[in-house]
Amino acid sequence: MTNATHVQSADWVRTIESGEGYVVPQPEMFRQMLRSMPAYGFYRALSRHVRDGDTVAEAGCGWATSSFVLAERGIHVTAIDIAEQLITGLRGLQSRLGGKIASHLHLIAGDILKAPTVTGCDVVFSDGTYEHFHETETRKLFLQNMHLMLRENGIHAVSVPNLCNPMFRFVADFKMPTMHTFTLRSLAAELEAGGFTVLETGYSFVNPGFSQWLKSPWMRYPMQLFAAAFPYFPRFLQHVCAVHIWCVTRKT
Repeated sequence: MTNATHVQSADWVRTIESGEGYVVPQPEMFRQMLRSMPAYGFYRALSRHVRDGDTVAEAGCGWATSSFVLAERGIHVTAIDIAEQLITGLRGLQSRLGGKIASHLHLIAGDILKAPTVTGCDVVFSDGTYEHFHETETRKLFLQNMHLMLRENGIHAVSVPNLCNPMFRFVADFKMPTMHTFTLRSLAAELEAGGFTVLETGYSFVNPGFSQWLKSPWMRYPMQLFAAAFPYFPRFLQHVCAVHIWCVTRKT
């Protein structure tokens, strides 16, 4: 890895440890977030490709909301993040929520740019991770590791923020380290160049943890109303309004 990559990883850990992002919520608030996941477009797309009995991994998990919901469904999931403090907090949540979440979810503090310790997965996904790697070579390394984690013909799903949406400048408080900008076309092209065949693409509005990144708490309510209507928008309007863009691919 380059020095720049080490700096980007350190910036991410610093954001977590300073309390500026992904502060682990209380169990009831987290439970509410999990209940709202079926309305999140990327999760709906991901779940269509996860079958009973599959082995799944999340690369750069943040709050790992998709992993928690999949585990509750009875899927064996491994969620990986470089921030040890975050993983420790998530393990506490996992213990308190119990049930299949406790038995089917494995939380690991690890660097997804190093040689993978998890292999043979049917599905590997990342939600809000890939954009944090500014350098093309670093993203190539990430995709190589996703290849190593997946079985033959395994599914790789990626969601990134749609930074082309001007709304980000007005509502988002950029406490996060800087991010690489993708269009849906450039994201799909980069994944294809990395050895994946694109199966489907799409748009999402906000994910369940969006409120932590808003400039002001009052913005949460109009955003929630807009999010409820977003799935019914025609695709061209989703393209304009999307907060997240995603691709589901197959390892080739």
